[in-house]
Amino acid sequence: MRVLILGGTGFLGPQIALHLLAAGHEVIIFQRGIAKAYAHPGVTIIQGDRNNLEQAADYLRRLHPEVVIDLIAFTQAHAESLLTVFRGQAARIVVLSSGDVYRANDILFRRVERDADPTPLAESSPLRERLYPYLGIPIPYQYGFAWDDYDKILVEQTLMQQHDVPATVLRLPMVYGPGARQIAQRRFFPYLKRMDDGREVILLDERTARCERLGAIQAM
Repeated sequence: MRVLILGGTGFLGPQIALHLLAAGHEVIIFQRGIAKAYAHPGVTIIQGDRNNLEQAADYLRRLHPEVVIDLIAFTQAHAESLLTVFRGQAARIVVLSSGDVYRANDILFRRVERDADPTPLAESSPLRERLYPYLGIPIPYQYGFAWDDYDKILVEQTLMQQHDVPATVLRLPMVYGPGARQIAQRRFFPYLKRMDDGREVILLDERTARCERLGAIQAM
C-alpha cells in the first residue's frame, strides 16, 4: 500500500513511517524541509508547504496515495484543503486530533468552572463548548499558521460530516517518547514526578508559571 504522510519528520512521523515500512508499505513524506535527523532508504521525502496544500495538488495526485495520514491538520482550512486535494484520489484519510477537543480539557485548565467529567474519557465524552481554544493567547508562530485559527473540533467536523472521502480521526492524549523535543510534549513531567515523590509542593520554573497564569487569566 502506498501511504502519504503530511508532516512526517517531527515527533510522531518517523515512528509511524518505520511501522508502516516494517509492515511492507511504501511511505512518502510531504513536509516543508528535509529533516537532517531523519533519513531512511525506504522513505521518499518531498518538500512542500502544508499550509498551501492545493498548490501541490497536481503533484500529490500523481503519487496516487491509497492512504493519506495528516499529522498537522490544525485548522478548518487545513481540513478543507485536504478534502479538496484528495477527494476521489485516496481510499482513506487518517487525521490526528487531540485530547484538547474534550470539555475535560477546559475543566482541567479552569477555562470553565464545573465538576470534572467522568473518566476515563471515551469517544462519546462531551466536547468543548467553545471554539478556538488558543484565541488571543500569544503562542510563538510555528508551522506557518496562526494559532488563533487552531481548533481540532472544526477539523474533525469538516472531515466526518462529509461522505465523499472515508476518514478516520484519532484523538491522541499527551504523547511521550523518543524525539519529543518540544516542551509541549513534556510539560506535565515536573508535576507528575513531584506527585510520585510524595512532595507537598510543586515547583514551577518562571516560564511555566507565566504560562499557567496566562491560562488562568484567559479563562476569566
